Amino acid sequence: MNKKMPINLPGLPLELLLMISEHCRHCLSRVMQRPIVFFAWDLHVSHSLPKGRTGCPEDGRRIDFLTRFARDLPQYYLCHACLRLHIWQNVALPGPKFKVPACVESLDRKVHRLKLPLYVMHYPSHAYYKFHCVHLQLSMRRFYRGAQFGIPVPSLLYTEAGTNPITKKALKLTKPYDEEKFQCSHMTTLLSIDVRICSNPPSLYLRTQELAVVRRQYLSLLFPDPKNDYDPTTKPRDQGRCDKSNASWQIEIRSMGQKEVCLVFTRWLDLGPGLSPDDDRWRCHNDHEFEVNLAEHEKVDP
Repeated sequence: MNKKMPINLPGLPLELLLMISEHCRHCLSRVMQRPIVFFAWDLHVSHSLPKGRTGCPEDGRRIDFLTRFARDLPQYYLCHACLRLHIWQNVALPGPKFKVPACVESLDRKVHRLKLPLYVMHYPSHAYYKFHCVHLQLSMRRFYRGAQFGIPVPSLLYTEAGTNPITKKALKLTKPYDEEKFQCSHMTTLLSIDVRICSNPPSLYLRTQELAVVRRQYLSLLFPDPKNDYDPTTKPRDQGRCDKSNASWQIEIRSMGQKEVCLVFTRWLDLGPGLSPDDDRWRCHNDHEFEVNLAEHEKVDP
């Protein structure tokens, strides 16, 4: 006879969870003056919960119920794609090869804030670091509730070194290999990404920094207007903030001997508190969310 694996509580259908919550609520009400349970739920509302994401306002009630339910289940988190509980340890860390779960992949592409990542297509190279809303959610969940509830911030550190052509018409390699010509037409890049959490107001900040080393005479090719005269010995030449996404940036040019200079481009991205993928402070960084405009009190200087 085949023995079935035991089913744990989060694996039960939502209808059974509602029946369990109702029973526990009635039992605790007999022994406690203030019955507070982690999934206390109003009975006439709980029976009308949808079975999955519908895109309608009713989704909010299911999200509220499962969020409360997951507070006593550190190993589980609420997936905003299918509105079910998943094990957070199964979520891979962000990176170029990160793949979204099947429940996210099956969503309509119109739900950009759930399906599409925050692409860090950094200037001046072409690195693709995929940071999804679930990474923001799990990092902030750990911050709110403790070490067992999500991803530790240090694990989000990422570095990537590479060699990229300075322009699309960069010199192609020929045989025999000419090191000097190659160095003149390419730049050596180093991308580093780290994360910090601000406690007041709660928010996760992504800091990205790109170092690009090029020959001194080709530095102007990295800028939109090659006619500008750039002085390699100058201190920070440009810095500012984006009105739409509240991202801050800084550009520096540093000398590296007689032949080469280093362009340093740093960005600080305010990704918000991670409570919902509908939060404007997350959505404003998505290139497809044109209608998102942050209020003045949401534009916190990173």
